[in-house]
Amino acid sequence: METTPTTATASEPIGVFSFLVRLVARPARAFEALVEGRTRGWLLIMGLVLILGVVAILVAAPVMQREIIEQMRAVRSEIIQVEPGPRSGKEPVATPPPIPEEAISFATNPMFTVVFPAITMIGGTLVGWLLWAGILHLLAVFLGGRSTFGTMFKVVVAAALPDGIRTLLQAVYIASTQTLVIYSGLSGLVVPERVTRSMELAQQLMTLPLSRQILFHFLSKVDVFTVWHLFLLGTGVWTLTKFSRRKAYLLVLGVWLLATLVSMIPPLLSSMLAGGLMGPM
Repeated sequence: METTPTTATASEPIGVFSFLVRLVARPARAFEALVEGRTRGWLLIMGLVLILGVVAILVAAPVMQREIIEQMRAVRSEIIQVEPGPRSGKEPVATPPPIPEEAISFATNPMFTVVFPAITMIGGTLVGWLLWAGILHLLAVFLGGRSTFGTMFKVVVAAALPDGIRTLLQAVYIASTQTLVIYSGLSGLVVPERVTRSMELAQQLMTLPLSRQILFHFLSKVDVFTVWHLFLLGTGVWTLTKFSRRKAYLLVLGVWLLATLVSMIPPLLSSMLAGGLMGPM
């Protein structure tokens, strides 16, 4: 007689905010409700992650615009200093002319600092979720687990809650310090000297050995929110596929390592190409 209320309670729908609380306090119960179709809380997580991403872009836009102008002035000064021509020791150093307003307006156009980054962030996040869901679903089925693509997608989205919290904290940091976050994760442990501008960081990375560049980009993907994210995703995969906890967590960790290594290829190639171009100079 005591089992009837428990069963009825377990089968009751869960509100989106209750799902959010359970995802933090009791993630296994939250994913159980999600897999059983008793909640739409994953939609709340999706909205929060995307909205917070747009908010972070809006907060960072003025800081980015200021950095773009400073970089333009720095490049213009370097060009003036290396211009050939007769120069006596008594001549004063040429003062670089002001940057045309048209160039500043074009470089700091909100289309480039807000609209395009927001569209790219939203599209990239959705595509990333789809890829994660597709890969995990195929591997789960291949390994004999129980899975459907739609439910796996919901699990992937729900497990992204730590990403949204990280983005919120970064937005608060940018707003309070008026500086961009250029050392993601633990990447700051690799560089020999801290810098405050992205261009200075790019120049510094080109001077580092390839092994340290690889370590920098890998550590940029690692922080406490990454660990939390992988834990939630492993819990969700375990609940959905009925794998053992160890198998589910190893599956998620393997996919994350593969995705991280693939994401490191473009910045490494860019850095190697820039270093090769600047080497002979």
